Amino acid sequence: MKIAIITPFYPSHDEPNAGGIGNHFQHLALGFHEENHQVEVFKFPYVGKTDAKYEYQGIQVHKFGITPPAWFQMRGLGRLARLTGYVKRFPSKHLLRRTQEVLAKKIPQSGFDVIEATSNRGLPFSYSRLPNRQIPMITRVSTTMALHFEENEEMPDYNQRKECEFERGTISRSDALVTHTKAHAVKLEAELGVDAKRFHIIPHGIDIPPPPTFIQKDSSGEVKVLFVGRFESRKGADVLLKAIPKILEGHPSTRFLLAGSDTNNTYQMEFQAKEDPIILKQVEFLGTVTDDERTRLYKECDVFVAPSRYESFGIVYAEAMSFGKAVVACNTGGAPEVIGRESGLLAEPGDPESLTQCVLELCRNAQQRNHMGQDGYKRVKALFSREKMAKDTLALYHRVLSGNYTGPKY
Repeated sequence: MKIAIITPFYPSHDEPNAGGIGNHFQHLALGFHEENHQVEVFKFPYVGKTDAKYEYQGIQVHKFGITPPAWFQMRGLGRLARLTGYVKRFPSKHLLRRTQEVLAKKIPQSGFDVIEATSNRGLPFSYSRLPNRQIPMITRVSTTMALHFEENEEMPDYNQRKECEFERGTISRSDALVTHTKAHAVKLEAELGVDAKRFHIIPHGIDIPPPPTFIQKDSSGEVKVLFVGRFESRKGADVLLKAIPKILEGHPSTRFLLAGSDTNNTYQMEFQAKEDPIILKQVEFLGTVTDDERTRLYKECDVFVAPSRYESFGIVYAEAMSFGKAVVACNTGGAPEVIGRESGLLAEPGDPESLTQCVLELCRNAQQRNHMGQDGYKRVKALFSREKMAKDTLALYHRVLSGNYTGPKY
């Protein structure tokens, strides 16, 4: 089978960490490749003016930039374009044209059997509107752009609003829809009016490391608590920072390692400005880390915590569990389906006191941490491997291509 993947995010040699969507498609593409299928990635990034073609881990990637026309710089026409607002509206208009050019011409001419896309940016929207399109389009829906703006209290500009429209149109016209948890399917039904039963549930898959070694630690010793994620409201970074002083009061030898992008170091500076130096000694802000650094942090930590107010899946939980770590998340979105009943603890979203109690429980009980870590590793290996995700996705493709596809079977 020949498969085209459409996404704004995919790793490259210059940017190996491509975020949740990029990492998902990286594992999916590698999973297809390992199953001896042909796969190519068509990448339309948010930022970039130039086209490029490169190979990453054996996968062919085609990158398409948004190039403003030269006449934008001309004195007459360019000034008119700026005055009328056309220059500001150009990115979304050009994106629509470029995606149609690639999906309607280049991909069919290259003999692809199926298109797999993320809903983000609504990249296949122009293709989805074609009356006689021949290649089936399967769309995976994570947190929508509109919901992201709402939850982070951001006001989208013209181009972002148009891409929200493209995303909704892509979802409504897809031949099949995929998401990663039942909870997120239900949330999408409420948000978009799309029946939750239209979504196939295929969890994210990751590369499973070798079985971890579990060492029985003294519960009174140092406990390393790791957070990985963007410092923003949806990821619950503010909740964790509020909980840290109380956690240290209950278990002073806890050490916090906080990894992730923090725009202008806002969260870090506010925390350091108001907290006691004794507390600050136990908290390390690491900023954005490489894949290798993140792997080392997973291996070295004792507890992983990510108190997101909402996650459609939460791949960081699966990653931490794959290294045999007990996890603390929030009882919301897809997190309970990922963690299960024995691999971690669930706090109430947005509640620092609830989070404090969960983290303290694990800091004080090394045996419980080991038990949860062992269960988590088994769970990830059984449910969230790259191989399983690829095989489940290929099974869906075969059903769609069979000609008698009728939607998910429940």
